[in-house]
Amino acid sequence: MEIIGILPLISIASYMVIQITHIAYSIGFWRYGGGGSGYISDRYAYIDLNSVDATASIIIPVRNEPPYILERTLRELSRIVWRRDRLEVIIVSDDSDEDLRRDLRRLVSKADEEFGLNIDIVFRSRPVAGRAGAINEGIRRSSGGIIFIIDVDSIPSPRALFEAYRYIERYNCSCVVLRWVGYYELATRLASALSTIMSYIVSILYRGRSGLGLKVIPLGSGTIYRRSVFDKVGMWDHDVVQDDYWMGIKMITRGLKTCYIDHEHVRVLVPSTYPAFKIQQSRWAYGSIQALRKGFRMIIGSRFISSVDKADLILYGLHYLPTVVSIATLIVYPLALIAVYHGFIDVSQDPMEAIVPVFLSWIALSALYTVNYIKIIHRRDPSESLYRVIKRIGTASAVTLASSIEVSMNFIQGLFSDRYRYSITPKGVKEEMWGLLDKIRSVMLEAAAGSILAYGIYVALTQGFTVSALWLLANAASIVYTVAIHIASLSASRR
Repeated sequence: MEIIGILPLISIASYMVIQITHIAYSIGFWRYGGGGSGYISDRYAYIDLNSVDATASIIIPVRNEPPYILERTLRELSRIVWRRDRLEVIIVSDDSDEDLRRDLRRLVSKADEEFGLNIDIVFRSRPVAGRAGAINEGIRRSSGGIIFIIDVDSIPSPRALFEAYRYIERYNCSCVVLRWVGYYELATRLASALSTIMSYIVSILYRGRSGLGLKVIPLGSGTIYRRSVFDKVGMWDHDVVQDDYWMGIKMITRGLKTCYIDHEHVRVLVPSTYPAFKIQQSRWAYGSIQALRKGFRMIIGSRFISSVDKADLILYGLHYLPTVVSIATLIVYPLALIAVYHGFIDVSQDPMEAIVPVFLSWIALSALYTVNYIKIIHRRDPSESLYRVIKRIGTASAVTLASSIEVSMNFIQGLFSDRYRYSITPKGVKEEMWGLLDKIRSVMLEAAAGSILAYGIYVALTQGFTVSALWLLANAASIVYTVAIHIASLSASRR
């Protein structure tokens, strides 16, 4: 095999690692039978709220959010199944604008009366520690033995809190994670694709892992905790970007049980534009490796979990690594072909000819992966058309590949540095507030990568490297498609 053929081999192998991991998790999806150690067969039984003696606090951190989003969330919270005299909602606002504060006070006063909720709003004079600090402030001011943390744009199902409480009591869970369901305000092609891919990813990473008996990682929004958890592991840490994974490390390494329920959910607003998606994914990539770096010794030294659980917890923090490796080798390979074209490297045949069996295996695995994806989505929503699901899979796959360039850069930064400019993912109407120049600048990396791949395809074709040309074309198409739908969204927004 030609020496530069190692590059596409590594890239393809990295893709296959991701696909095999997801397929393995999907086995747990079909095996899943319920909560921490069994299945609550009476989960839709009549609820006697008088039998619940626990108090619950819902914590909502807010900063620079349109009041209508909070009003919608409070309206939905009024449907929560829980005794009203044992339920409180604490909103912690880091807003400094006096007009916005006045609007929020008026909204809370109206919602308190109209929705019958016991709502308290707290305005922090200094937004110390950002979202983590706001959550900590809400917990300190709360009185509930059950703490439910949600983002301002998250909407839990009516029975979510009660079902989580039953899991906590019956299975001795320290926290319960709800299933995420995506929704969107801007009806873009990307938004619909991301809502579908969220259904798939949550299905395998949460229901799937739970079905395999692996540890469940808390989610930043839609997780219900026992109050005693914070006495044992401490509060949210402001210097860790991926605070939910970090909280999971602290809980699991101390032997606390984390559970997942699939039959109740929290609706989560997904990005509708490509730049917003990149901000979200880049932050998650940075945060996951940063949390693992900080918590590695805790994981290795824990006496509460097995060696298998330790390895799984570490691999969970490394789940962006195959993406980093695949995109790095993908970009370097056409540069190597260009070096061949200009005579700096001497090769006698297509460098990918020797790995054709691997290439074909990847195509076969991708087909299996797609079938698996479709089956799970169909199980979630039998009414969803096959054509629409396949179309959304294509869009999600394309933008995931295109965004992996910036995602990889953030992952590498997280390996070595704690200096990170935290950016909240803009969603809904906020996604329309970028200037045209910012939107164009947001795809410059993708345009550069696409140009490199395009030149690599040209070189491959002129040298008669058919397999290399096909491989590069398959990847270049994803980047070109992503840039194209982004430009189309710019044209639509300008009209």
